[in-house]
Amino acid sequence: ERSGPIVQFKLLHSMFHLCSNQTKYILLSTYIKLINLFPEIKGDIEEVLGNDNQLRNSDAEIQQRAMEYTKLSQIASSDLLATVLEEMPQFTERESSLLAKLKKKSNTLVREKDLPDGDNISTQIQDLGNVPA
Repeated sequence: ERSGPIVQFKLLHSMFHLCSNQTKYILLSTYIKLINLFPEIKGDIEEVLGNDNQLRNSDAEIQQRAMEYTKLSQIASSDLLATVLEEMPQFTERESSLLAKLKKKSNTLVREKDLPDGDNISTQIQDLGNVPA
């Protein structure tokens, strides 16, 4: 059986006081996203966000998030809220420019077994650092 949004919210929030501050940051962000998904529980969430436990918390990040999310939920239209809380596009991995240079220059390196006695690959790599780019 599926539980409704208010049950999910209350279950999440019931353990809030036991969480680390980093987890509380995530939960506060989750709460504002729940307002976006389930406007019918907006009042319950605003009550938690506006609670003195958050607004006067000794952790400045919790205070900041609680204040910003409270104001956002009160001022923003549902369309604006949906836009602000829209899922971010997935990050595309790029190759590091430093690794690309190293790969390019490594094509000129000889393999360790081909080096004269006494040389090793680390000497070659160190020499690589002395080559002007």
